[in-house]
Formats: sequence, C-alpha cells, structure tokens
Amino acid sequence: MKILFVGECDGFSAQFIDRQVKEGNSVSVIAHRDFTKINKPRLDYKWYNYHAESINVDRIFSNIRPQQVVFAGSLFGDEIWTYDPASNRYLSELLNVLNLSIKYRVDKFIFLSSTEVYKELKTGSVSEKSELLATTYKGILSTQAEALVTEIGSMNSLNTLILRFGDIYGYKPNEERRDFLNNVIRELQGLNELHINKNHKLSPLHLSDAVEALFRCDGNTPSKIYNVAGSQPIDALEVANMVKKKLDVSTPVITQLGSKQANKIDSQLIKTELEWGEFKSFKETLDALKFNEKAVQQVVLSEMPKLQKADPVLLHLIENVVFFILMAGLSTLFKDHSILKNVDLMTLYIVSVALFFGIRQSILSIILTFGFYLYGLQFDFGNFIHIILNADTFLKLAQYIFMGVVVGYTVDQFKTSLAQNTIEKEYLENEYEELKEINDANVMIKHQYEKRLISYKTSLPRLYAITNQLDSLDPEILFSSIIKVLVDVLETDTVSVYSYDSRNGYARLIGAKNEESVFMGKSFKLSEHKELEHKLLENDIFIGNQWADGSPAMAGPIFYKGNIIAIILIKSMTFESLNLYQVNLLRTLTSLISSSFIRAYQYEEKVHNEKYLKNTEILVASEFKQLIKLKQNDSEQALADYTLLRLVSSEEASTYYFKVMNLFRSTDYFGLDDKKQLYVLLRNTAAQDVAFVEARLKDKNIHFELVDLNDLA
Repeated sequence: MKILFVGECDGFSAQFIDRQVKEGNSVSVIAHRDFTKINKPRLDYKWYNYHAESINVDRIFSNIRPQQVVFAGSLFGDEIWTYDPASNRYLSELLNVLNLSIKYRVDKFIFLSSTEVYKELKTGSVSEKSELLATTYKGILSTQAEALVTEIGSMNSLNTLILRFGDIYGYKPNEERRDFLNNVIRELQGLNELHINKNHKLSPLHLSDAVEALFRCDGNTPSKIYNVAGSQPIDALEVANMVKKKLDVSTPVITQLGSKQANKIDSQLIKTELEWGEFKSFKETLDALKFNEKAVQQVVLSEMPKLQKADPVLLHLIENVVFFILMAGLSTLFKDHSILKNVDLMTLYIVSVALFFGIRQSILSIILTFGFYLYGLQFDFGNFIHIILNADTFLKLAQYIFMGVVVGYTVDQFKTSLAQNTIEKEYLENEYEELKEINDANVMIKHQYEKRLISYKTSLPRLYAITNQLDSLDPEILFSSIIKVLVDVLETDTVSVYSYDSRNGYARLIGAKNEESVFMGKSFKLSEHKELEHKLLENDIFIGNQWADGSPAMAGPIFYKGNIIAIILIKSMTFESLNLYQVNLLRTLTSLISSSFIRAYQYEEKVHNEKYLKNTEILVASEFKQLIKLKQNDSEQALADYTLLRLVSSEEASTYYFKVMNLFRSTDYFGLDDKKQLYVLLRNTAAQDVAFVEARLKDKNIHFELVDLNDLA
C-alpha cells in the first residue's frame, strides 16, 4: 500500500514510517524539512520539501497515486497552538490535501485531531458521541478541520477517519517539539519560575501507542471517529513536580487559576473495535527516562532570545592582531636585554595562534611576523631581492612557515577528526537509545505473548480444566466455583462476586478471595456508581481506574433471562495484567458463567418441587444438609462467612416461614432438619455481626438459637 503522510519529520512520523514499511508498505512524507540524524527512520521513505498548500503537491499526488493519506499538519504533537504562520496555514493546507485526495481517488483519508474539541464536562468521561464545544485555540482549529473533513468527505464519497489524540509525549528533547513533557523540561531549565494551571488535567499517550493506534486503522474500520488517549489521567501540576524532581532543579512551581481542562477521555471504542491497547505508562516511562543534559541545555538555549553575535572569523582576526601587537611590543622592549633578547617571542606567537585558531589565522600571523622581522632589518624596497635571498632571512621565513603551517594544519585535522567523532558518538548514543526502547518494547510483548500462548496457566488444556469447574447444575456450587476460576485464569487475588437484585438495585456479597477483594462493603447500590451501572446493564466489561476511590479495576455482569443476577468484581490488577487480553478473557468467562447459570436455573426449575417445600423457598432436610456442607467448605477456604440460626416456634415450618421471610435478605437460605425444625443460613454474616440481626428480630418478637454448622452437616 502507498501511504502519504502530511506533517512534520519528527519522532511520531519516524515511528509511523518504520511501522508501515516493516509491513511492506511504502511511505512518502510532505514536510518543509527532512529528518535529522537524531530522529531519522531506520527504514526507507521518500521526502518532499514543500508546504502542504503548495501547488507542487498536485504533482506529488500524480506521481505517487497514494492509496491512503494521513494528515497531521505541522502543529500535531504540540501542547499549545498559538496564532502564528503555521496555524494560519493549517486549514488551507488541509483543504488542499483533501481536494487532491478526492481528485486522485484516495481509498482512505485519516485526519489526526485533538481531544480538545469536546465540551468540558463536570463529571464522567467523554466518548466519541459527546458534545463538541472547544475552549482552546487548538480545539477550535481542530473542530473546524474536522467539519471540513466530514462535510467534504461525505459530499465527494471520500472514505474519511478522524482520530482524536490526547496529550502525546515521547519526543526527544533535541527534536525541539512542543509537547507537554518537553515544554515542562524547557521551562524548568530556562525560567526563574514555572506557572501551572491547577485546573489542567492531562491524558498522557506515548508516541509508540499513538503510532500503533494509527497503524490499526489501516483498511476498513467500523466507526468513523475514535478517541485515542491515555487511560490514566494526571494533573499538570503533578507532572511538573515529577519532572522537577527528575531534573533535580530548584525552579519554583507556582499554581495559577486558569480555564478548566480536565476531561477524562474514554478510548474504549478503539480498544473494542480495533483491539488497540495502551502499553506505555507515563509514570513508569518518566522513571526510566534518562535526560541528556547537553541536549536539554541546547534546546533551552535555542528557545531563548538570540543575541546579536559577532562573526567568529572577524573576532579571531581582531584577537590575532591584538596578540601580534602585544608580542611585537615585548620583543622590541626586550631586544637590548642580556637574557630575554634570546627568547624568540614571535615564533611563540605563531605557534600559539596556530594552536588556538588553526591554519588560516596562522598564515596571517606568519605574514605579520615576517613583516615585523623585515622592519627590524631596516627593510628598504630598493634592496628587497638582496634581503630575501639572504640565507638568514630565508631560514627565518622557512622557520615561521614550518611552525605556523604545520602546527595549524595538524590542529585543524585534529579538530575535524574530533568533531566527526563527536557527531558519530551522538549518533550512536541516539541509535543505542532507540534500539534499547525497541528492545524493551519487544521484550515486554514477547513476555506477554509467551504468557498467553506458551504458559501452562493459559494454555487451552489448562483453560478447559479450569472452566470445567463451571460444569454443574447447582447454582450454589457455581457461585462457589466462580472465584476459583477467576483467580486461576486472570491471575489476581482481588476477586469478589456479588448477587444483584434488580427489584431494589442492591448488590450483595456472595464471596470474595480475601478481605482486600471486597468492594464498597458487603452490599452497595449499583445506581450510585453510574459508569459501572451503565457498562454492566449493557452487558459489557467495565474497565475502571483502580487508583481512584470507588472504582474497581474490572467488572463483568452475569445475565439470566435478560437480567443481571450477579456481578464479578476485580478490585485491582498489576499494570502488566491490565490489558486488552485480560478484558477479552473476562468477557469470555462471563459468557461461560452465564451459560452455566442458564443450565443450572433451568434444571432447578424442573426439580424445584423435589428440593423445596411446596410453594416455599424452604429446602428439604437432605438438600439443606448438602448446602450446609458446601458453605462450610467455603468458610474454611475464607471465601465467605456463614451463620446458622434455628428459629424457635411452635408453628408449622411453612406457616412460620411466611411470617418471617421478609425479615431476612434475599440471599439468605431457609431449610429444615430431620425433625422439621426451621433454620436460616445467613450469608456473609460472621459471629460478630449476629448482634445486628438479633436486634432486628427482637423488635418483631422473633426468637432464635445460634447453631454450629458442624451440628447439621
């Protein structure tokens, strides 16, 4: 496939070129300057030195005949856009490239936009369907550009795609890009104090993740717009303090009240439809980042106002003449001294100039010194030939030439060699850093795929053995097995399962791996967690921010007859485990578990009269004993706590049941023993919690006795 990229020759386009060419595609770039040795792609590309609004771009389209065009523009990647020549050309460049894409029947046009196009929300996250209302110059330009792409594309049947990127980072300091990270680095290095908007929240996205998202958009995509942003928002103030600590500088960071920019970006659509995943964490990347102090200082200096500097050649010429006058004066002063007159100061002058300034200035020093020598001989143009042919004069001139030219030439060669070695060293250092980054990424991906495809824990036989535990027709056995299955497959120790009652909207704890797994207590109202409720009711996997209060890492629903009957909650996961693969695993498991419950409940409906007293939910003695044994096993494995009560009454069990049933939770169990006495098994109730139950029952004049589970098992 032939791809045309319109933007800047920087780290983003370099990685994009390498990613595409590696897949057998050819990439051409339209930019006003080529790559440098620092950010040059490793694979082949074609570069055209034009602005995108130039009439010559038509000829480029005609020659290349691209199948896909990616428009980034010269401002892409910059944190802040300002009113300048680059922004003035932005829309005209886009319009020119759009029209040429239509003219030459490009298969697909991809526009790289910004998440700053959205209206600022007070709560929740913005999705691709959220309202557009930009408040920044960058957002306003991007909104106008998106309108151009959408309208012109639909009018001319051009297949368009818009990617709205978050805050991109990962450019090298010496690339002189203006992403948020490099802006902070420059300002901390070059300013007396750094001012930060305390209302600004970033959604950091690494270059490599951004390039991967763009790469996955090749071919047909289900949607026309995707958000691509980091899943871990971070305050701009926190970024500044982290970088300040990393740089070890004393520049004060001062907060100021600015316009609110704190939208949380939802990138779930591209993750689901294109299986894109975010690999790079900002905090971990910053911790591993090694700043090249020399490069940072060069960038800082380049950002400062440039002072009018003198021409170095003229400066060296002046220094040379001043030095000559000084040495000539000393030589004249010491010519009658008995000892110092033997010191050849003028030869020292020539050698010094050759050492410090090189061969060009040394030639001038030879001419000046020889002229001074002739002046000392009472030189007269009438006897010029006679003096020049004099042996002493000839030898003196030869001495000056040898000392000046040879030393100067040697110094120049050494400086040239040193400069070449320095350039080569910097190039190799940059190559090493790039290769190290590639290697680190490859190692991480290698480990992940090994874990997925080779490890016994996730191999198909192992998965079958684990999920086979769900092959039961008893719902209670299924509830007990869910936690074991999830712990084995997802490799996390913070799993809990809640039953859900759609009548009152409460989720109640059925079991948990340990105390740390419990989410928001033993019960919570689902409607109080809007994002979680929205995802679960849509029968989708919820991916939350485990570092925020009131949010699990992941959650999935168990459905039966169109209603949620249970919720699987994973409170926390390691960063390496929180990826698209784990999400798909949980989605598969919830589907398997739902299927198991369908079979179990269908079977239970058929045998209901055999397990329960007629027209009640009271388990017969044999079934109740089996339930007690199962729950006793759960208690021993610390999956849940259970307390057994015997209700004291002279009435018949079925009659008394209807009097007391509303005093207990829907998750508690009623059952009989061999003597037809009525019992209640309280789920998730430890011995210390019985006091609350006792107080509630005494108000209703209900009497009971505590019974050990072993007495009935």
